Amino acid sequence: MNKLPLWLALFLILLVSGCGLFDRFLTHQAQPVIKSVEDSPVHLRTFADLRGDGGDLMITSSMWKDGICANIISKLDGKAVSQINSGDRIRHAKVLEDSLRSSLFLSFNDQHKLWLFEANYAWGDTIKRDNRLYEPIDRVLSFDENASIEWEAIIVPDIMGDIDADGSPELVCRAYDGFTANPRGIVVYDYTTRKIEWKYILPTNVKSMLFDDFDGDGQREFICSTVALKNTTSIFNDMDDASCWLFVINPKGERVFLQKIFDGYGELTLEADEDSSGKYKEIYMRKTTWGAAEIPNGVSVLRWNGSGMVTLREWTVFKSLERGGHSFLHKLKSNEPKQLLLVDKTSRLILLDEQLREQKHGYTGSVRMIWDVADLDLDGDSEIILETNDKKYEILDSDLRVRARFASPFESDERVTVATVQKGYGEHKLIAMYLPSKIVFMDYTSVAPLTLLARGYKAAALPLSLLFLAGCLLFVFHNRRRCKLFITTANSIEQGVIIMRGKDRIHLYNRYVQELLSEGLPPNLEQRHKSLKRCLPAISETLRRFCLVKTDSQDSVMNLGAKLIPHKVMIYNLHGLRLRYLITLLPQFTDSDIIQEKLAWADTARRLSHNVRRHITNVLWALDPLQNDEDLSDGGRDNIGTIRREVEKIRVFTHAFQRFTEMRDNELETQDIIPSVEHCISRINLPGNIHLIKDWSLNSIATLFEPIRFEEALGNLIHNAVDAMPQGGTLHITVRHFPLHESPKGPLTVLVEVGDSGKGIPDKYMEEVWQAFFTTKDSGTGIGLPESRKIIRSMGGDITLESHEGEGTVVSIWLREGDK
Repeated sequence: MNKLPLWLALFLILLVSGCGLFDRFLTHQAQPVIKSVEDSPVHLRTFADLRGDGGDLMITSSMWKDGICANIISKLDGKAVSQINSGDRIRHAKVLEDSLRSSLFLSFNDQHKLWLFEANYAWGDTIKRDNRLYEPIDRVLSFDENASIEWEAIIVPDIMGDIDADGSPELVCRAYDGFTANPRGIVVYDYTTRKIEWKYILPTNVKSMLFDDFDGDGQREFICSTVALKNTTSIFNDMDDASCWLFVINPKGERVFLQKIFDGYGELTLEADEDSSGKYKEIYMRKTTWGAAEIPNGVSVLRWNGSGMVTLREWTVFKSLERGGHSFLHKLKSNEPKQLLLVDKTSRLILLDEQLREQKHGYTGSVRMIWDVADLDLDGDSEIILETNDKKYEILDSDLRVRARFASPFESDERVTVATVQKGYGEHKLIAMYLPSKIVFMDYTSVAPLTLLARGYKAAALPLSLLFLAGCLLFVFHNRRRCKLFITTANSIEQGVIIMRGKDRIHLYNRYVQELLSEGLPPNLEQRHKSLKRCLPAISETLRRFCLVKTDSQDSVMNLGAKLIPHKVMIYNLHGLRLRYLITLLPQFTDSDIIQEKLAWADTARRLSHNVRRHITNVLWALDPLQNDEDLSDGGRDNIGTIRREVEKIRVFTHAFQRFTEMRDNELETQDIIPSVEHCISRINLPGNIHLIKDWSLNSIATLFEPIRFEEALGNLIHNAVDAMPQGGTLHITVRHFPLHESPKGPLTVLVEVGDSGKGIPDKYMEEVWQAFFTTKDSGTGIGLPESRKIIRSMGGDITLESHEGEGTVVSIWLREGDK
């Protein structure tokens, strides 16, 4: 049966569904209904139901010209209903609700003390407000902190109630600070006296805080997670800011559990939900990282048993997940369990069920971030509001189908913030989109039937006919190109590849298969429809048994070829209409074979280098009498100079090649690494336009390494940094000790970083820079960075690289701490 028409029909369906033609049939739209412009730019905006009537009020803070910070509470149309003035910048606003009231909390500081202010409203014909000011937290400067740096610390209230069952309510807050790293941790106030009951001081910020009876013993506990920003090297309560931690404390502030989850930049976000039995609460932990470290991201489901965390299930992805403060556990459908929504670094939208099984969906957009998940149209199911990488906004239904698409309502290129706002009980929500000085409320509504018909009319037959013709041509071109590409690629690998059309008909095979057998194979590589049973009867019999079992893959070991070389034979079911099975033949070698091959390769490189240098010397001797010839023209002398320079480049490259292929054993010893760093820097003649910053505060750091080889690797990195700054710049060399840092290679706690402010490395070269002899410089050999990694890894360490084009590059060396 000729399957080409079936392929063409399938291709046309996929092409039409993916080309954007059906985007015209969006069933909903988002249109602006309220627009507002503020007199002063707003630096803080949030929405909350302060009146308890189901309708949100808008809470904004802005700095006036006279230095007053005005916190204004207004209706959605901008009409103010209350105002709170402060002499200091209000940095955070949040509303907490209990059974009696809704309280507005404002956090501000005067660069010396950090304050928390509470406003309780009584709504009626006359609005009454009860103001409450809580005990402040003093700013404590570290020994190397500049007091002139703006202090951006805030207090974030999270829980209001009687947490310790003593009959008196408490207010549980998180102390959060960025660059200055003070204060950080958990602060608990006596709600009546507004005095601090206890504090749990940390060097790292608390990202999530859950409070409930998680083990069913009748006592509630706090389960908390942190975010690692590496702003400080301080250690408090056995935690640092270079790792992400999970810890449990009781209502008295006493820690009962601590676990490090991973090292490096990242954050842990927690959410809780009841298990399927409704008896226990499960904790969902999202692991998100950023930076150069290769750390798996994902989600873990945990259970607290009173003494430790039990991992129930895990989902891991080897691409970083997008970080953000939005919730990731949602009830998308009213009649189904909750699901998890995630976005990875490739902008892929990921949907998981409660068992952490990835769910298939039809959304293929490129997601920048998820703004909110809410029931916009009051149909019982949730909608997803997200932003795409082309600065458009989409609303997805609970099946992740695009229902509305719209652009920013503002002409400015500023980043727009999006939130959902409740108008009142029984009314559907609005979408708020705002800049510092402008806000627009969008209404999510269904598209009229006549509009849908008009959209369908515009999708006439002409575009479909053109798409069909283009699809046919593209299919033919792609099919031919695929065959050529397979032959070219398959011939470049050192293993056999066979593609079968059926149980016995060979479609394609590569040169390795042809050379493996001395007889029985046709000489032309592109001949098809040959019998597997006639060419390779042992594999044919294995394929026959594989077809009977009906599995997706199978492997076995066979002796193939005239030399009876053992091969691992893998058979895969392709489930295709034309191409049915893929067979790979992987030769099996022992470790001694590999070592002997490396030794032979190193000896070949040594002999090659020796012979090349000998011939280069002969060339240079032959050039001397020619260059001393008085009758030689200026053009001839220039040509001889060019020859000398190119021959010198050949000599340098050959020497680098020999050095890279050497096999050496390191003699590791414990020494202070700082003198080696100083000695390496002193041996390098830095240009006058390079500003050197040496950043280390410790007098000595005991490290397990070989000084000479280490200085060779460090010198390569410094030379690369200088070469990246031909117009001058800053060379930043850092030495740090992180006693709690761990890596897949063990406890690598000594960090040496070389940073530059040069041109950076384009993303497309980030993988190639580790390959030997890859270089973008005219005079480079492409050996420096790969050789440095080879040296550092031979000492049991590791080396990573982070670069941003136009900003600079940072190379990090991690080594083991030596015995003191």
